[in-house]
Formats: sequence, structure tokens, C-alpha cells
Amino acid sequence: MSQVLRDVASLVISTEGGAEPPTFRLAERNSREFVDFRRVVYEDEVSFDDLDSSVAFADLLRRLDFVTSLPVEQRLTRGQANRLNAEGVARMSERRYDEALVALQQALRLRQEIKDQAGLITSFENLGIVYSDTGAYQTAIEEYRKGLALARTIGEDEKIGRLLAEIGVSQLMMGELDPAVSSLLEALEFQNRAGRLALADRTATLRKLGQIYGAVGDTDRALGYYRQTVEHCREGYDADGTRKVLQDVIDMAVEMLRRGRSVKATSTLQECIALSREAGDAHAEGAALRALAAVLAGTGRQQQARRSYEAARALYERLGSAEVLEELEEAMRRLLGGGDESPGKDLPAGERQMTATDEERQP
Repeated sequence: MSQVLRDVASLVISTEGGAEPPTFRLAERNSREFVDFRRVVYEDEVSFDDLDSSVAFADLLRRLDFVTSLPVEQRLTRGQANRLNAEGVARMSERRYDEALVALQQALRLRQEIKDQAGLITSFENLGIVYSDTGAYQTAIEEYRKGLALARTIGEDEKIGRLLAEIGVSQLMMGELDPAVSSLLEALEFQNRAGRLALADRTATLRKLGQIYGAVGDTDRALGYYRQTVEHCREGYDADGTRKVLQDVIDMAVEMLRRGRSVKATSTLQECIALSREAGDAHAEGAALRALAAVLAGTGRQQQARRSYEAARALYERLGSAEVLEELEEAMRRLLGGGDESPGKDLPAGERQMTATDEERQP
């Protein structure tokens, strides 16, 4: 992020509690003087190397213009609304939903008084999250749609994409598969337009689409979305996210095997191994190799299974994972010795089960 963008972000934050907007130092190559932020923009003294920074900068300026256009009393009201919103979010994270609703609804009323559109979008989104977390999915969708209407009015691609994705997840939780996919695909369009600003949201949407198509057995389409998700995780340096996606692929393959689709399960695990190597995730590669060996052994391909186990063992020896190596040796004796254990049981416990956060609800 440009230093100018950081300065303006600090400026916005400093004014939200009612302070007068100060000037800030423009830390660019050829300037050390104090300048007024409007002159920086309107006289084209600031340039950015990428569109995403320019969009973020423009968004910050819109917020700052709104704050500085308010009388001092309304500026203080906005600060109070922001504090109530923060309190509501904190209570929500503690799962104290009744208290969260009170604080968020108070923040909403204050923002309605001063016609703070950006703040209202945030309020509707947070209220939607509370209702979604408590299982009131239809009410959540209604709140999200209020925020969505405002976001469309002011052309906020990032917020439009996020709200559409939230609507899609709620529809999915209600069992409305086709509307959910439609909402998520539309969300993806806006998230693509928002560029890096929506990278995390876009990554989550791609993963959710992969999970949906995996759950309904459309593995080719699921893998397509999972590949894109891994690419986005790598772009965002999200190693933990990459591993979770790769575990999704392994879980999908194991489920295919349970449905009697051993050939597809095998090819999916091979794809997962390739993706793991591209991402440089040795732990995910090892888990995929173990799962592949179990699938091969369970379908009578003992020699191929042994090669996969040996590849996994060599990898874990390089990683120095003594506990996993012990589990692997036991799995080799059990499966290659003619056992009929489920392939899913051969995965390490920590990798076989993925804890879903509120943002990662499973289809």
C-alpha cells in the first residue's frame, strides 16, 4: 500500500471521532512539505502504480469528504455509531447475540439519522451476520439485501460482491442450491471487478463454489474452482488457506470413493498432489499421497499403493515428522497386509477434519 494511502487511512480514522481533519505529510519521493489532501488529489500530485490502490484511495477520500461535510454534532454522532458498531461486532465474536443486536441496531439508527451510507451498508451486513449465525437465514438475507441496494446505489463493487456472497451462503444453508450458486457467481463478477481489494472475499467465494460442486458430485467443476482458490491463496500468501482448500479436495476424493467412483477419486488425488507441489505445501502433499495409497490399496492396486506410501514416507522423513511416520508405517501394514479400513481413516486426525469458521460454513 502506498504511504499516501496509509496517511489518508489514518486521516479518516482520526476524524471519525469528531476531530478536525489535519493536514498530513506526503511521503513521496519528491515532496516533504505539508499539503492539504484535496490539493494532492485535485492537482494530480498523487499517482498510483495500480488501479486497486487508486480505487481504495478514492474510497477513503469519499469517506473523508463525508465526515468533514458534517457539522461537529453529527460528526460526534458518527463516532458514537462507529463505537456501537464495534461493540456489536465484539459481542458477536463472543456469541452474545442478543447484546450484539442491541448495539448494532443502535448504531444503525444513528447512521440513518446522519445518512451515512457507507456506515449503513456495514450495519446491514453485520445484522445479517448475526441473524445468519443464529439460524434466521431469511431475516439475514433481508438485511443483506438492504445493504446491497445501498451498495449498488453508490457503486461499491467490493461491498456488492461481499453482500451477494453472504446472501448465497444463507440461501445455501436454507437448501436453496440454485439461487445460492447464482448469487455466488454474481458475487464473483463484482469481486473480480474490485481487484485486490476483494482478494480475500473472492478466494472465499471460489472455495465455496468448489465445495458446492464437490458436494453434488460435479468434481470437474469443483476442481476448477479449487484450482483458482489455490492460486488466490498463493497470491495472498495464505498458506493456511491453501492447506484447507487442498484438504477439501482430499475429502471430496474420499467421498467419491465411498460412492464407488474409485477411478475419479484416484485422478482427483493425483490432481491434489500436483496442486500441493505447485503451492509448495509438503504437508498437504503428504496427506494426498497417503489418501491415494489407501484408495489404491482398497481397490486391489497394491504395487501402486506401495509406491505412494513410499513417496509419502520419504516426504515425511524430510519434514522430520516422527509421529506421522509412525502412523504411516501402521497404515502400510494394515492396508497392504489386506485390511479393509476406510481410506478416510488413514488421514492424520488434524488434517482429516477441518474446523469451519462462521465464514466457512459447509454446504
